[in-house]
Amino acid sequence: MVNWGKVILAGVVFVFVFVAATADTPREYKGWGLDQEKEQVKRREDPTAWDKEMLEQDKVLSKVLSKGPGSRPFAFGTFPVPQYDLVGKGSCGGNGNLFAEHPWRDHYVLSNTFFVGRSPVNEKFVGDRKDEVFFHILVLADKKLDGSNVASNISSRNHPHYIGQGQFKTSRSEVYYVAFQTADRNAYAVVNMRLFDLRAGRVVIITPQKDGTLRSMQVEAPTLSSAEVKDFDAKLLKEPGVIKFLDSTGKE
Repeated sequence: MVNWGKVILAGVVFVFVFVAATADTPREYKGWGLDQEKEQVKRREDPTAWDKEMLEQDKVLSKVLSKGPGSRPFAFGTFPVPQYDLVGKGSCGGNGNLFAEHPWRDHYVLSNTFFVGRSPVNEKFVGDRKDEVFFHILVLADKKLDGSNVASNISSRNHPHYIGQGQFKTSRSEVYYVAFQTADRNAYAVVNMRLFDLRAGRVVIITPQKDGTLRSMQVEAPTLSSAEVKDFDAKLLKEPGVIKFLDSTGKE
């Protein structure tokens, strides 16, 4: 049973708007494809489109993040970012991550969830949900969440694409991961250099082995909000295939 008293909610990125003369003006979001991506590339390279206030704030933020474990596997790079509303008015709904722990035999299953807030970019895919989970990772570990064995951060700085990263520390292995979802609904994760196409399942379960190797299981899931993860995990950890995977591979 999950110990939701140990749930940690973190990483919701604040959205700042810098008002200035730009080479482009905000307009209604109309969808995303290669043409829109090329326009965004031009904005990234156009100083008149940058959010200057955000850039100054990120200079400070990067110094803080570089000192913590959440800077792995990638350092937080400080790049100028186009104003979010140039993608479309109100197109950024924010993002966040959610840690939880689940007692499992004499171990624990630790989890992290990356989600993106409801916005014109994803609203036709999420129903009436306030946000959408794009990656959910569970790792078999020997300790509870204690602040030293997990770390994570998620960023909206690639808006309308979203990327998060993190790590789990166990007595057998350190598990590093990065996951991202693009505005055109492609999503991928990399866990210790294993690539996962999240269209085949946005849930990944990892079990570190005694010999230092890893085992993985990928699970398809319905569209979920962050508020629905608790009930989803309760059912997931009762699935015979998941039970067999955790009990057998975790002992190797």
